[in-house]
Amino acid sequence: MPRTDSGRYGEIIRQMTKMKEICIETLDENELWKRDPEEILNQLEAIENRCFPLDPWSRSALADSCFNSGVTVVLAIDSQMTKIVGYAVAYLTCGEGDIANVAVEPNMRRQGIGSALMRRLISAADKQGAEELFLEVRKSNSEAVSLYDSLGFQKIGIRKKYYRKPVEDAVVMAR
Repeated sequence: MPRTDSGRYGEIIRQMTKMKEICIETLDENELWKRDPEEILNQLEAIENRCFPLDPWSRSALADSCFNSGVTVVLAIDSQMTKIVGYAVAYLTCGEGDIANVAVEPNMRRQGIGSALMRRLISAADKQGAEELFLEVRKSNSEAVSLYDSLGFQKIGIRKKYYRKPVEDAVVMAR
């Protein structure tokens, strides 16, 4: 189980097995974003392409998310504060939120990073007055469904043929 501490750079997750520190922070807290947003977009685009090679978000969609005031972006950054290893995106408005994307570098999965990203996103949504959060997840992605279950999300429906590449149903979940 990861240990969580609070500090200057947000929530720190120490993975005892790997002895790595990962910082979880919102985009607007990130110092690199303030100095070099293009570098952040480069890293997000690279992660997106590795995580979703058949149907990644475009650079334009990533940029729109990062520059939109109604969107919360949470980053997982290595201990040197130079490399993003995961991110999550949520649209928060009118008392509800839609978790649009969660991505963790394939070689960094199963270390609690996805869970930490989601907890920080849920916290941000709570602070912004979101009473409900929704998300869609591929029906075949049992690991993600289990993660969302563990965070209090419940299955509320199925969206037939929601995903395009490959075509697959989405499980709709809410919290």
